[in-house]
Amino acid sequence: MWQEIREIKKMASDIELYGYRNDTEELLKLLDSIIDMSKRLKKEINIDMGTVEERVEDICYKGDFNYITEIPFIYKPITKQDYYDGDYLHFFGKNRTEELNRAGVLDVHNRFWTANNVENGNIFGSIPVELISNDNKKILLESGWKEVNVHIYDVNNDLPIEEINEMAYKEFDYYLVITEQKDDQALILEYKI
Repeated sequence: MWQEIREIKKMASDIELYGYRNDTEELLKLLDSIIDMSKRLKKEINIDMGTVEERVEDICYKGDFNYITEIPFIYKPITKQDYYDGDYLHFFGKNRTEELNRAGVLDVHNRFWTANNVENGNIFGSIPVELISNDNKKILLESGWKEVNVHIYDVNNDLPIEEINEMAYKEFDYYLVITEQKDDQALILEYKI
């Protein structure tokens, strides 16, 4: 079942790519494949999904990454589908900085992300809730930030960062690949949005 889910996620990502290229022939093939696979998967699902740890074991790449824990974060959502197009991320970053500054947590945010270097991902503003006060959190929530649980995975450090990035892209919808500076340890943060 998990193989089919990964394939559907990959095809869904490919739809976006072919959509940007206006390749309607490939889009139609992918949509048909997704429909067929979804129908097969729907028939297959009739058992309890189990615990988070059991599900994580099912999707892991041969022990290349392992679930460690779950941590509550607060994040600034992206509001545009094609966020790399134009100057959206520039203004997003500017607004994020202003909101963090207004909440009084810009320094905390910057220290956290300096200690944890972002290698890749699709989350552009977040911070662990435990690093900020409830008052700080309230200000960010009023600015449109949202609470989210983040699953943390440690990664086999023998893997090149490009392979870790590809693995995370294929496995998770919302994620960051980071390197903890103090231990030089690669981690994947899966945002359960």
